[in-house]
Amino acid sequence: MSEQHMPRGEPSPAAVREALQRILLHGPFDRSPVLSRFLAHVVEHVLTSDAPPLKEFSIGLDVFDRPETFDPRLDTIVRVQARRLRDALSRYYRDAGRHDKVRLDMRKGQYGIHARFAEISSDDGPASETTAQTQGDRPRSGTSLPVARNALVGREAELAALAGKLIDADTRLLSITGVGGSGKTRLALALAERLHNSFPGGVLFLDLSVVTEREVLTGVLADVFEVRRTDGRTLEQALADRVRASISGPVLLVLDNMEGVIEGADVLGALLDSSAMVTVLVTSRIALSLYGEIEFPLAPLAVPEQDGQYDRSSLAEVPSVKLFLMRAAAANPRAELVRDLDALAELCVRLDGLPLAIELVAAQAGTLSLPQMLKRFTGHLDLPQNPARDAPSRQRTLRRVIDSSYELLDEPARIALRRLTVFAGGFTLEAAEAVADATGDLGSELLPAINSLVAMGLVYFRGDEVEPRFAMLETLRTYGTERLNASDETDTTHKAHAAYFVVLAEEGVGKLDRGLRDAWLTRCDQEQDNFRQAIRYLLRYGPHRWALRLGHVLFMYWERREKILEARRLLEAITAAVPVETDKALWAKVSSYVATLASFQGDSVESDTRFSHMLELYRELGDTRGEISALNALGICARIRGDESAARDWLLQGLALCQQIGEPSAIAAALSNLAECDLRLGNTDGVEELLDEAHNLFIAEHDHVSATWCVNHLGDLARAEGNFDKAAEQYARAESAFRRLGDAWGLSRSLADRGRLAIDRGDNAAAAALLLDALAGFESLNHQRGMATVADRMASLALAVGHPELVIRLLAAAGSWRAAIAYSARRDDLSLATRLCDKVSPYLDSAKLEALRDEGRRMSPADVADCVRGLAGSAED
Repeated sequence: MSEQHMPRGEPSPAAVREALQRILLHGPFDRSPVLSRFLAHVVEHVLTSDAPPLKEFSIGLDVFDRPETFDPRLDTIVRVQARRLRDALSRYYRDAGRHDKVRLDMRKGQYGIHARFAEISSDDGPASETTAQTQGDRPRSGTSLPVARNALVGREAELAALAGKLIDADTRLLSITGVGGSGKTRLALALAERLHNSFPGGVLFLDLSVVTEREVLTGVLADVFEVRRTDGRTLEQALADRVRASISGPVLLVLDNMEGVIEGADVLGALLDSSAMVTVLVTSRIALSLYGEIEFPLAPLAVPEQDGQYDRSSLAEVPSVKLFLMRAAAANPRAELVRDLDALAELCVRLDGLPLAIELVAAQAGTLSLPQMLKRFTGHLDLPQNPARDAPSRQRTLRRVIDSSYELLDEPARIALRRLTVFAGGFTLEAAEAVADATGDLGSELLPAINSLVAMGLVYFRGDEVEPRFAMLETLRTYGTERLNASDETDTTHKAHAAYFVVLAEEGVGKLDRGLRDAWLTRCDQEQDNFRQAIRYLLRYGPHRWALRLGHVLFMYWERREKILEARRLLEAITAAVPVETDKALWAKVSSYVATLASFQGDSVESDTRFSHMLELYRELGDTRGEISALNALGICARIRGDESAARDWLLQGLALCQQIGEPSAIAAALSNLAECDLRLGNTDGVEELLDEAHNLFIAEHDHVSATWCVNHLGDLARAEGNFDKAAEQYARAESAFRRLGDAWGLSRSLADRGRLAIDRGDNAAAAALLLDALAGFESLNHQRGMATVADRMASLALAVGHPELVIRLLAAAGSWRAAIAYSARRDDLSLATRLCDKVSPYLDSAKLEALRDEGRRMSPADVADCVRGLAGSAED
C-alpha cells in the first residue's frame, strides 16, 4: 500500500476559493454554467460564518431564478441539479482533480458544501473512489426492433405458423391477440427478428402502450414515415400519400399494444390501402375488425397434463415448466425446484400457463419456497383489486399473481411502484428520484425499492448507452395506475412528473457547447412520450403556465429534430387551451413558434396573423425586446414569401428600436438581416458597410460565429457584383473561421457557397469536390434543408457538364428532402429549379420527365453523392 499523508485542520477560506476556481476551469463545470453557478453559490454560502442553513426554496430563487411562488414540493429543480452537482464533482475528482489537496463535497440530503483535505496517494493513479457504471445493449443497426430481454420459450410451433402466414403474399394485416401477459409482444419480436430479411424495405417497431388517442396514433405513424407537410390535406391523407410515394420495397410495421387505440384502426386500414408494399403485424388484446385481418389467438403456454406421468427431465421440457425453471434459476441459482415434481406441475397449472404470471412467481424463488408459492396461489385470495367475477379465469389468475407480488413488497417498494406508473416510455434513476420521491418521504429507501421491483420482475432494466433506464410492462403499469388512483397521491405525483420534465427541457435554454447540446437533444429523444404525457396533464389540470414553459423550450428540440407536424399540433393545442392572460409574453413567444412552423409549411396567412398578434401583445406590455423580435419575425416571414419590400420595412422598424435601446448584439443582428434583405432586393449599395458594422459589433460582443456569417455574406455580395476573386477570398475566410470555431453547419454552408462560385467560374471539378464535402457535412448533421440546397447546386453542375437527366433527378431529390421536413421551397430555390427545368425539358418528353422525377424522389444522399462523383470525372475529362 502506498504511503498517504493527511494534512491536519480544515482548509482556509482562501484555499477553498482557490479549489473552487480550479474546479470551475475544468470539465464538466467549464461546459455547464448552471452547475458552476450552483457550486459557486453554495461554496460562498458556507464561507459566510453567520449565514443561515441553505434551504431548497432560497436556492431556487437565488440560483435558478424561480419566482416567489416557487414550491419545491412540485418543482424539483434544486434536487435534480444537486444530484448532478454531486455526480459532476465525483467525475472531476476522478479525472482532472484527482491530485487536488482540497476537496469539496456535497453530501446527499444536504445543500451545504463540506471542504476537506484529501488523502492523496503517492502514486500517480486515480483517486480511490470508484463508481459502478452499467451499460445496456446498444441498439442494433439496420432494425428498429428492441433487443429481447430473454429467450423465447415454448413458442416454436406458434413462431413457425406465424412466419408462414406473414410471408404469404396475401397477408397484409396479421393480429396476434390474447389476454394481457400471454406473451404477445415477445412472440412478435421473435417473428419480426426471424423475418427481417424478407422485408428489405425495413422493419419498424412501435410501442403503442401509451397511445390512447386516434390523433396521436396518426401523428406517431406520420413521424415514422417522415410526413412533415400536409399542403392542405388531412394528416391521414398526407400519411397515405407519403407511404404511396416513398416505399420502394416490402416493409413490415410492428404495432405493439394496439388495444388502447382501437378507434384508430381505420387509420391503419387507410395506410394499408395506400401501398401493397406494407405489411402490418399487430399485438392486441382484441382484434381490430378490419377487412383482410388475419387473427392469431395466442393460447397460454402448455401446462403439465393432469395425471401425466413425468420424470424430472420430461417435466422440465413442458413449456410452462421450462419457463418457470429458467426464471427461477435467474432469481435463485441454488433453488432445486425439480425435486418436488407434483408441486411444480401443480403450480404451473394454477398459473394457467400465462408467461407473465409464471415470470412474476418465479422471480419470488429467492424469497419463497415451492410449497409457499403453492400456498399463496390457491385461487381463493381475497384482494381489493380483484376483477369482476365473470372475468376470464386467466385474467383473474394474472390479477392474483400481480396482487401477490405486490403484497410481498415492503411499503417503500409499493409506494415506488404506484408512483413510477406516471412515466411513459421509461425513466432514469434521476427521474425516479425527482418524481417518486418528490416529497422526500422515501429518501434513501427509493433505490432499494427500485431494486426490489426489478428483482420481482415488476420493473425491468432497459440498457442505454447514455444513462441506464428502467421501464414497466404495460400490464403492470396499468395495475400500478389503479393503485395510484386509489391513493391520495395522484395529483401530487403527476405534478412532480410534469415539473421534472419542464426542468429537463429547460436545460436546453441558453448557449451550450455542441457536446452539451447534443446530449440534451439525445435525452429529449428518449423522453418524447414523457413530454407528451406532461403536456396532456398540464393542459387538462394545470398549471397552465408550465405547459407554456414546456412548449417554449421544446420548440428548439422539435425544430432541430425536424418534428414539424408534431410540434405545430402540440403548440397549437397549448395556445388554444391556455388563456393569453396566463403570461402574455410567454404565450406570445409560444404562438410565434406556431407562426414559424406555419411559415415553414408555406402557410403565410397563419404565420402573418400570429406574428402580428405577437407584435400587438409586446407593444401592449411595453416589452421593447419582444417588439424587436416580432418585427424581425415579420420581416423574415415577408422575405420567405418573396415580399422583400415589406420585409425591409419591418426590419428597418426593428433596427430603429435596437438603436433606441442601444444593445450592440441586437443592433448587429438587425444590420445583418437588413443587409441580407437589401442583397436579395438587388440594392448592393451600402450592403458592405452594413455587414462591416455588424461584423465589428459581433466581434466586440465576442459572438464570433455571427461575425463569421457576416464574412460569408460579404462573399455573397461580391459574387452578386461579379467580383469572383473577392467572393472566393471572403468564402475562404468564412470557411477557415467556421473550422476554427467547430461550427459544422456554417462550414457546410461555406463549402456549398464555394461550390456554387466554382460553377460560376467554370471550375466544375472543384465544384464537385466542394459540393460533395458540403453534402457530407449537412448529412452528418441530418440537416435536410442544407442537403436540399446542395442538391440544387449539384443540379446546376449537372447542367454545366451536360447531364440533363441528372438535373431532373437531383432537383427531385432536393424537393423530396424538403418535403420530408415540411419545408416549403423558398423563392430563390423555386427560381433556380424553374430555370434549370426550362433548359433541359425540351430534350425530354413528359413520360421521361416523370420517370426521372420518380427516380430522384427515391434517391438517398449516398445515391446523390455517387452521381456527383461521376460528374467530377466528366468535369476533369
